[in-house]
Amino acid sequence: MLLPEAYKLRDLVKHLEDQRILVTQVRGIQGYLRRFSFNRAMRQLETKTLSIEIEFKKLQDQAKYAEKVEPMLYVGYFMVGILSLLLSTSWIILEVAHIMAHFGKRKYATFDFMNLLVLWLLPAEGD
Repeated sequence: MLLPEAYKLRDLVKHLEDQRILVTQVRGIQGYLRRFSFNRAMRQLETKTLSIEIEFKKLQDQAKYAEKVEPMLYVGYFMVGILSLLLSTSWIILEVAHIMAHFGKRKYATFDFMNLLVLWLLPAEGD
């Protein structure tokens, strides 16, 4: 969208440059009307130029954003957050089960979570 608008704007500038000399030479009512229409065209040119400059600034900002931000850093933060969430949730479930085993009406076996984890990670040599 930006490039076709820039080409149209360039053609408009060339046309207005050709008209500027002609407009300054014409006198009288005809000259006044031509200067009025020329000034209106110049205001439109300025408005279009500003809008194209804003669009170009947005494109530059998007290009700079890719240079400044490393997306894998945020993926790493997300993965660490998910891991923390899983560990916290498992710890809370373990603690609730442990409390229920001690204070419940039924006597459940207490959980020996760390020993089970070590046995699972480092099995006996005979196995």
